[in-house]
Amino acid sequence: MRIAGAWVAGHDGSVNMLNRAYGRKLDAAVPVIIKDDVFIGRGATILPGVTIGPRAIVGAGAIVSKDVPPNSVVAGKPRAGDPHA
Repeated sequence: MRIAGAWVAGHDGSVNMLNRAYGRKLDAAVPVIIKDDVFIGRGATILPGVTIGPRAIVGAGAIVSKDVPPNSVVAGKPRAGDPHA
């Protein structure tokens, strides 16, 4: 696996704000799974709960909000309101 300066999020930071605002103890830790032989480009953001399949490539600057199939290339950002994003 190679990660070139990307950001991988396993936790939604907004939970901390909600805990303080409402005095609750909530947690939203969800793993990110990165399989073998994956390349993640510089500036990519991998959101919680995503699995990146083996031999996949994530383009620089991509925002990954859903699973990436094996042997695939993904790039870009999801469009607002896209039900498939």
